[in-house]
Amino acid sequence: GHRGPLPLPNGNPFGKGPHIPELPKTNWKMPPFPSFFGEKGIRYDLRGMVPGPSNKPIAVVFNKYTLEWGNTPVNYLDIESLRSLLNILSPVYQVVYVRLESKKLGDNGEGDLQDFKDKDVIRQEYPSTILIDDLYNEATMDYNLLLFGVASQADLFVSVQGGNCVIASLWGKPNFIYAVKGGELRTGAFKNGWMGQLSGADHVSFVTVYGKREELIQGVQEWMDGAALWRGS
Repeated sequence: GHRGPLPLPNGNPFGKGPHIPELPKTNWKMPPFPSFFGEKGIRYDLRGMVPGPSNKPIAVVFNKYTLEWGNTPVNYLDIESLRSLLNILSPVYQVVYVRLESKKLGDNGEGDLQDFKDKDVIRQEYPSTILIDDLYNEATMDYNLLLFGVASQADLFVSVQGGNCVIASLWGKPNFIYAVKGGELRTGAFKNGWMGQLSGADHVSFVTVYGKREELIQGVQEWMDGAALWRGS
């Protein structure tokens, strides 16, 4: 069988779909993902996957490269943007890269394209970066549990439009989103800042949306520079 999108059930507090201008104020409460997957919950030990000892904090970079609305991809981080981000993040963070092709999950989506060489570049040029593909064993693991277990340990996220940017917003940590098209922009979900509240706190400022890749990279660099000053004070 294949996975595929389904409408939300009648009577749910979100209405017809998840692209809404604000979170429901009644009959809904965010599941406590941070506590469930956090220090006292389910954890996934990444240290055995690191080539050599590493006490670095974790940063998760989400990406996708798929046909969108029947057309060529627009909401994705290209190779040069990935290089720039990994050059910034790798000296400080243990980076985990997440772009699992839908064929591995049996997705019935809009289709992945086969000419994106992001993982080849990462393996060749950034060998310390962990690809979630290399962690995932479809015979013994539930992919969603693995993904949430890894995300719960991260201190920083970079993501793109779609469900991955929601997952990256669940943990109350900085999330830099690249988005140029989608229901989130159309309905004001990004503008009204509710993704920053998904962790259970009013962390609106933790989620920042960029319409240009170079501006996202600059935003990450500026945040890194500010964090370095804070650590050194």
